[in-house]
Amino acid sequence: MGVAYVRFAVRHRAHFEVMYRPELYRPDDPEVRQARAATADLLYGTASPDARQLTAGAAAWSLVHGLATLWLNGNLPEALGNDPEEITRLVALYLRPPDNDDSHR
Repeated sequence: MGVAYVRFAVRHRAHFEVMYRPELYRPDDPEVRQARAATADLLYGTASPDARQLTAGAAAWSLVHGLATLWLNGNLPEALGNDPEEITRLVALYLRPPDNDDSHR
């Protein structure tokens, strides 16, 4: 899913940038609310995520959103290459789902 996110950002930059500018759309629009609910279900794996699912989803989203933004603005190191989808696959390896050990909290 992260690769698809970055692919969309790269191929549809204007749409990607508008999606995060609430002054350019109506956040209370029923279609916007429906789209957010559908994507939240995909991001968190459920329509009713628990705290761990929310945290893991936010971490994954942050990683791919940041990577897409860095790519679009030419801020990634050249040594990573010129394929944003492959870079996403490589970077995503560093994002691991939480284990069942809560001792790190």
